[in-house]
Amino acid sequence: MNKQEELEQMLIEAELISKEQLENAKKKWQQDKESLTRTLVSKGFVDEDKMMEFLSSRLGVAKINLSKVIGIDSKIVGTIPRLMAQNYLIFPVSERKNLLILAMVDPLNTSIIEKVTAMGYQVNPVLVAEEDIKNTIQRYYGEGGIVEDILREIKPLDKEDGISELRVEEEEAPAINIVNYFLIEAIKAGASDIHIESCEQDVCIRYRIDGVLHKISSVGKHLQNAIISRIKIMSNLNITEKRLPQDGRARVRIEEQGIDLRVSITPTIFGEKVVMRILDSSGLCLALERLFDPDILPVYHEYIHKPQGFILISGPTGSGKTTTLYSTLAAVSSVEKNIMTVEDPVEYVLAGINQQQIRPEIGMDFTTGLRSFLRQDPDIILIGEIRDRETAEVAINAALTGHLVFSTIHTNNSSEIVTRLLNMGVEPFLITSTLIMGVAQRLVRTICPRCKESYPVNQDIARTLGIPEETILYRGKGCKYCKEIGYRGRTGIYEVLVINETIKNLIVDREPAHTIERVAKDNGMITLREAAIKKVLAGITTVEELYRVTS
Repeated sequence: MNKQEELEQMLIEAELISKEQLENAKKKWQQDKESLTRTLVSKGFVDEDKMMEFLSSRLGVAKINLSKVIGIDSKIVGTIPRLMAQNYLIFPVSERKNLLILAMVDPLNTSIIEKVTAMGYQVNPVLVAEEDIKNTIQRYYGEGGIVEDILREIKPLDKEDGISELRVEEEEAPAINIVNYFLIEAIKAGASDIHIESCEQDVCIRYRIDGVLHKISSVGKHLQNAIISRIKIMSNLNITEKRLPQDGRARVRIEEQGIDLRVSITPTIFGEKVVMRILDSSGLCLALERLFDPDILPVYHEYIHKPQGFILISGPTGSGKTTTLYSTLAAVSSVEKNIMTVEDPVEYVLAGINQQQIRPEIGMDFTTGLRSFLRQDPDIILIGEIRDRETAEVAINAALTGHLVFSTIHTNNSSEIVTRLLNMGVEPFLITSTLIMGVAQRLVRTICPRCKESYPVNQDIARTLGIPEETILYRGKGCKYCKEIGYRGRTGIYEVLVINETIKNLIVDREPAHTIERVAKDNGMITLREAAIKKVLAGITTVEELYRVTS
């Protein structure tokens, strides 16, 4: 019997868990590759204090409270790199003659002890609560941490094909290491944007993950100019210009995967602010079945395969319009069809599709690109955005002459797409002759599946949403898998407005958006709010997300 089996037997004999709970936890433990004891605690099978008492008495390991340990020497803290402390939840308490007192959440993890031993220390493990050690790591290493320690373990990557490689080497300048580190970590975390903000006392680093900004770290003010200059060099921008906004692009390779970055730099009162949009095309073109619910998909599928017409996708920045459009193009693409796009900018390269980027500085705008497309014998045209009357009319003209045209527009819901076109000065008869569908969409965060818990709905919320008061809803408690956020990933909610004869009559009469919406609902349209409620009731997202993205 090995040590793991002995532990399992002791836990059952002590009646801390049942055999069924053990088997349940072992499945998750093997999947997450974390310790069995932590898995049992995270799943709620065993109270953390009881587990610590059990381990301390059975294994003969001392139990300590780090929050009460005062004045740990910074040299002792420096014996363990910050990244290692964070990843393995360990913390050096004291050291004497190479004997290191090491606080651990899981003193049974011999592989961690072996790693520290390989650094030249004898290890005496002590037991500590998970939240206690996390707070201590935060307190002693700080949010910015010891940058050289954070970066030490990142693997070098080779250069090839003229693509910048993200690598970290101890002899490189600190600013290069910091930029590379935050890029690598952002991509690992699934962030869509990195915000580097010049504050009065330091430089704040934030990631946008699943549509919400999270503060990740901060670095010293003295590194501000060097970090921003490094990003400008990567993006081929003017490093001496600090008074005007600049936009650029960069391409990097991480673990054999090419990643495009769209960089925006703008001056603020405490220095320049950088936003880097991470354009990772690996998960871009999704099957439409993964985007649309079964009650909406057949209608959408029918209209995107029409031989001609105008389809508009609406939603704010970051609502997933690009993913919807590119996934749609992938669904309708074939060797028999000539598909052309004009975009600002071309964010992702699509195989088999002719893409064009507008360049206003030389007179190449949406309208010019569209007019040239009509002489290129296209079947399907994608326009990045309808911004003004001229672009709208050229797009409508393309739809009138036998093309299927897709584009985006900024409105709050699908019925406002019509009124927006009318306000641009487009004649009602042109809209009714071409517009066949309007789609409004939002992205809501999905509940983390590993820390999902149920709770009874609040009566006020039940009345507001129009659901039974005995309804059970769901939320995420927060765990390691979701980085204590309670959410993991996002899903779309859609409002699909089909332009039928009834709606066309309302457009001709220039009826307001709320009238169009009311009639469309009477005809069976599911609104954004209703789509979000369905996701809440299905346990996919939370009430808080519903309120965040719908009005």
